[in-house]
Amino acid sequence: MVDAPPLGSETRPAYIIPRGDIMVVGGTYLEGDTTAFVTGEEKRTIKNNAKVLFPKLSESENYINTWVGFRPARGLGIRTDITMIEVGNAGESLPLFHNYGHGGSGWTTFVGAANTTIEMIKQYLKGVHRKSKL
Repeated sequence: MVDAPPLGSETRPAYIIPRGDIMVVGGTYLEGDTTAFVTGEEKRTIKNNAKVLFPKLSESENYINTWVGFRPARGLGIRTDITMIEVGNAGESLPLFHNYGHGGSGWTTFVGAANTTIEMIKQYLKGVHRKSKL
């Protein structure tokens, strides 16, 4: 990923991400932009930047699709924590594990965020002593 001139910027980074047998090239990060399609100028810029970053792409014009992804983000960053939620009238509570707010970085951060959440669940389960209701 390049987020500095001449190829990219903070709001228009240039990146190539391998996903199986395809390559995802992009992109833009335009906060508040609700345009639901990729503009012609964006397509040209993304293709040109991708060819500079990965010259073999210039050998193929086999572009599968273009899309816009609206990714919710939090001003406070990613949230990975536990909230205990009261259920029923008996004062019982259950854990609600939070893992959201990744915004446009979801593909980059999902493994680490998932591992953090798994560790939270493991720690929670270590402290749980269930009583049999038989």
